[in-house]
Amino acid sequence: MSERSGWQLAGETVAEAYERYIMAAFGNAWAQALVQVAAPEDGDRVLDVACGTGAVARYAAPHVGPTGRVTGLDLNAGMLATARTMPAPAGIPIAWHEGNATALPFPNASFDIVCCQQGLQFFPDRPAALREMSRVLTPGGRLALAVWRGLEHQPSSLR
Repeated sequence: MSERSGWQLAGETVAEAYERYIMAAFGNAWAQALVQVAAPEDGDRVLDVACGTGAVARYAAPHVGPTGRVTGLDLNAGMLATARTMPAPAGIPIAWHEGNATALPFPNASFDIVCCQQGLQFFPDRPAALREMSRVLTPGGRLALAVWRGLEHQPSSLR
């Protein structure tokens, strides 16, 4: 076959292809839905764990306003590089960090909301990642997760 499929990755990075095909097709809608469930408000500090190309962080930013803070964290430097190139909401800076969900590089109780869209099921140690997300949440903070399967299939010590 001489014709190339639209899914070929030649000439673009995996992160760019992820943004172009996966996020555009359905990932952005999922990100908006997760942010709606998390319900960030003016002044909230939001962490997007396994942020990929940053859709959840970008959708959360306008809700926290200029007194809030949004941080995206991902293990994959390529995803973060693409996230940094995406247009961010005007006047709302997003901090991007490379790091592991099982050892979050943030102090205890430093976020009001922690979101994780479709990352949890890929972590090799899900209970450790959930403990870390809980650790960085303020008392009464909110954890918003989107996963492929129901919570009964997600092993955790937080149930």
